Amino acid sequence: MLARGLLAAFAGKGLVLVEVVADPVFATAAALATGLTVLLATRLGFPVSTTHALLGGLVGAGLVASPVGINTATLATGFLLPLLTSPIMSIALSGGLYPTLRAGRRRLGITRETCVCG
Repeated sequence: MLARGLLAAFAGKGLVLVEVVADPVFATAAALATGLTVLLATRLGFPVSTTHALLGGLVGAGLVASPVGINTATLATGFLLPLLTSPIMSIALSGGLYPTLRAGRRRLGITRETCVCG
C-alpha cells in the first residue's frame, strides 16, 4: 500500500515514463538497488544517504527499464537541484536564526547551568 502511494507520487515527477513506473519490476529493481546501496555503505562504514540511494536506484532502474531512458531535465531541476540547494539553505537559515535565539536565551537568563541540554 505504501509503495503504491510512493509510486503514484513519483509518477508525477516525470523522470521516467508513467508506463515504466506502473511496472512492478521497476519498483522492485529500484527498491533492491536502494536497499543494497544502503546496506553496502553501512557495512563498509561509509556515510549513508537514503535519499541519494533512492535517487540512484530510480535513475538506474529507469535507465534500464525505460525504452527512452530518463528525462535529464527533470532529473536536474526536480531532483538534483533541490538536493544541492537544501544544505545551503539550511546553513543560511541556521546562521540567521542562531543570533536571534542566542539573544533570546541571554535575555531569559538561561545559562549553561540552567539549560537541560545534552
